Amino acid sequence: MNKVKRTPIEKIVSPIQSFIKNEKAGGIVLGISVVIALILANSPLAEEYHHILEHRFGFQLDGNTYFE
Repeated sequence: MNKVKRTPIEKIVSPIQSFIKNEKAGGIVLGISVVIALILANSPLAEEYHHILEHRFGFQLDGNTYFE
């Protein structure tokens, strides 16, 4: 058998790409996100967690502001 050598980056990216191609991937990521959100909302960090949505994020390019 001829084995093709993979570069180190391919060894990292390949499992991620196969996970994303899987139809269950979106549901798994969503489920994990919900569990993390519930834990944070009911922890001592709840105050900081609820203030995350009040922050404005954006960037400037050539003097124009985007997503502020």
